Amino acid sequence: MIFPELDLRKMADPKAFMRPHARKVREELAKTRPHAPRQAAAHLMRALQPQHGQVVSLYFPVNAELDTWPLAEALWADDITVCLPVIERKDAPLQFRVYTPDMDLIEGRFGIMTPPDGALLCEPDILVCPLLAYSTDGKRLGMGGGYYDRTLAAYRAHRDVTAVGYAYAGQETKFVPHGKNDQTLDWVVTERAARHTRR
Repeated sequence: MIFPELDLRKMADPKAFMRPHARKVREELAKTRPHAPRQAAAHLMRALQPQHGQVVSLYFPVNAELDTWPLAEALWADDITVCLPVIERKDAPLQFRVYTPDMDLIEGRFGIMTPPDGALLCEPDILVCPLLAYSTDGKRLGMGGGYYDRTLAAYRAHRDVTAVGYAYAGQETKFVPHGKNDQTLDWVVTERAARHTRR
């Protein structure tokens, strides 16, 4: 567990304080948990049971984020549509393009690989989110750009979407700062379990 002994609530900017350490923790977990991606994929498929006709958004992993490729393979095997996020412009929600196994990805903003411009646009039913740290009540510490929070807020204003934090179990922490614009996760899936959060 990250930061179990610190009272982050008393800090002026606890998110900024947490991020560097959380990144180091995630990097170490990525080195020591080689089987975590397949284990997490199995937990998600069993718990959420995505159905044909649904769209699941994954992320292209960077900076030691939990690898989503085994999950993509499991979804494709069940004929589930997979998409990846695209940053079209700053301070806007994400867009999503369909991702197929034979597709050549291109480099988008921040060096993140995305489907090419001609890929079909879609809206996910299940949005799998990367993170730096999470709490058991569904709070998520991201990189600070606010893209997933803006996206979830936009979707939740007019349709149902299931937000899934995808992470190593060791990224759990007792407290995650939560601002008025921060969205809560519905599920957290790790190599150990898939847990519905308390919202």
